[in-house]
Amino acid sequence: MRKLNTLICSCFLCMIVFFMTACSSTEQTAVPEGTSNFPPTITPTSVPAVTVAPNPGEAELLKLVEEKAGGMAESSLYADADYDGAKELFAAVAVEEQYQIWYCSSDGSICEKVQENAGFFDAVEITDLYSEEMLENHIIINVYSMMGTNKQFSVLALREGKVSCLVPWNYGTAGKDAEGNLCMTVEDYDGCYEAASELWLMHTWKQTWLSYDKSADTYKEIPAEKIPEEEFLQLTNASEILEQIQTGETKEDTSEITTEYFLRRNGLLHVQCFVKDTVGNITAKYYTLKVIDNTITGKAEYPTDGIMKERLSGLEAE
Repeated sequence: MRKLNTLICSCFLCMIVFFMTACSSTEQTAVPEGTSNFPPTITPTSVPAVTVAPNPGEAELLKLVEEKAGGMAESSLYADADYDGAKELFAAVAVEEQYQIWYCSSDGSICEKVQENAGFFDAVEITDLYSEEMLENHIIINVYSMMGTNKQFSVLALREGKVSCLVPWNYGTAGKDAEGNLCMTVEDYDGCYEAASELWLMHTWKQTWLSYDKSADTYKEIPAEKIPEEEFLQLTNASEILEQIQTGETKEDTSEITTEYFLRRNGLLHVQCFVKDTVGNITAKYYTLKVIDNTITGKAEYPTDGIMKERLSGLEAE
């Protein structure tokens, strides 16, 4: 019996020791007064900054731009602008009825707004143009309204990690022609003259060409210089071209056809044609051909409506 009592006491003491040890191990660490360690509190100032994973791609850079700009990109271009072997991102984000142009470096370390257009536009497009002279891609920004003639373009370049503006916002739209040269398009209402109302009518789209001036670090317009008919006829195939135009434009009610001639330094020749009918209405269109080694190449086909002018842009002439 004594042994049994001793065994019961020993077990009771062991249980007390175990209970006290367990309670001491579950004590919580004290926290400073007025704070709490659960649940964690997130305030706007504690939101972590936007981070980019190593070697980000187009999708990651676009997400970074949109988060920083606070809006969705409506147009973007992912290309190697400075030919350093890595692609950068240019994006247009609509903020308060204006387009902000953002640049993001290839690693995402630089993400900043570099340009903003003036006025209201409802569409934007970003393209690029390779500059063989500078061995770099120039970034073309076009903003325009879906209705009417309200349009602007700008040209940017990336050099040593910084964006520079080669052409500030200028009226018209810019793009590449079939040979990769920079041209711009302007709009007018000069496709036909209505004798009854004495008004020029018909919506037209006309092109002019630009060239990069390295010394001025900008693009300038290549003027369409008006030349006399005698100079035009000295070009090989000129007589044949003129006959093609007059034959194709002569209709039953045609009373008169007059022509004018414009030649650009890049070899583009425009033959302007005014066709007058018997009641005094006039249609205006011009044919664009190429002059190589004093010879007109191609045929007079696919005319452009409107009236050609020596200057169509607000840029400086080369």
